[in-house]
Amino acid sequence: MPRSAGKPAIYWAGWGLFPVGALLALMLIALHVRFTPGFNRQKRLEEEGGSPASHCQQGSPLRA
Repeated sequence: MPRSAGKPAIYWAGWGLFPVGALLALMLIALHVRFTPGFNRQKRLEEEGGSPASHCQQGSPLRA
């Protein structure tokens, strides 16, 4: 009796899309939180009494 050939590659490729999709979703959420205009980390730190990190001081190319 011949043995079955196993699952085709497209089956495993389909299951492989789940972790890829999950990582993409996490990355998009992180980027959204990072670049949301209302999310001002330095302002929030000042309100809480904390001090911003040295790389967040003036001269940072990311500050507008």
